[in-house]
Amino acid sequence: MQSQLPSLDGPKQYYSQAIEGPESVQIGQLCRDIAPLIPNVQVPSWSDFFQLLALVKEPSLLALDEFPYLVKSQPSLSSILQKFIDHDCPPNLRIVLLGSSQTMMHSLFLSSHSPLYERAGEILHIRPMNYRHFCEAKGLNPLQKENFKRYALVGGVPRYWDFIDQSKTLLEIAESLYFENGARLESEPDRLLKDENLVGEQAKFILELVGRGVRRPSEMASRMAIKQTSLSKPLGRQFSSL
Repeated sequence: MQSQLPSLDGPKQYYSQAIEGPESVQIGQLCRDIAPLIPNVQVPSWSDFFQLLALVKEPSLLALDEFPYLVKSQPSLSSILQKFIDHDCPPNLRIVLLGSSQTMMHSLFLSSHSPLYERAGEILHIRPMNYRHFCEAKGLNPLQKENFKRYALVGGVPRYWDFIDQSKTLLEIAESLYFENGARLESEPDRLLKDENLVGEQAKFILELVGRGVRRPSEMASRMAIKQTSLSKPLGRQFSSL
C-alpha cells in the first residue's frame, strides 16, 4: 500500500486503511503506513500515538479509512481523539476520518452522546458514483449498451469495479461475481449487514425484499407475515443508513 498520496500543492498527504484486529496490530500498521509523518518508535497505545502526532510541524493531511474498525477494537479511542482535537492537535495538521459503515459513522459524529459530537469541521455523505465515472475509470465507451450492463452488475462502488474483467462476457462476469461456487460477491450482503451492525434473519429478509423491488412497508409486512407496525423500528433505525 502506498501510504503517501500523490504529491499535490499544499500539505503532505498520508493515507492508511484500518484492518480488523487487535489494537496493537492496528496501531503498528498505521505507523508503518504514514511514515515518515511520525518518529519511528514503538507505539503501544492510542494515547502514545496521538502524542507523536502532536509533534507534527510541517503542514500535513492524514486520512484514516475504515475508522470504525479502530473504534470497535478500542472503544475509548473516541475519547482519546476528542482530547487530541480539543487540546493537542497542531494547527498545521488536518485529519480526515472515513468509514463504510454509515450507522457507526453517524453514531460517532452525529450522536449527541458521542465524545466526537460537533468535533468534525465538515461531514460528507459520499454517494455511489455514476455511470460516466465508471466508464472513465475502466476506459469504456459510455454509448455502448453492453458497458451500461457491466455497470449494472456492480453499481457505483469503485471497489467493485476492479472485479469487471473486460475480456469476459456479461454472463461470465455475472457467474463469477454472484452465482458460481465461491463467487466474489456471494457473501457481500452479510458483510454489509455486519458493517452496519444489523443482525438477525429479519434484517436479511428486509434487504432481500428491497433487492427484489419491494418498497412499501405494507407489502414487506405482508410477505413476512407480520404486522406492519413491527417494521417501524428496523426500517426507521436500522435501515435508515442503507
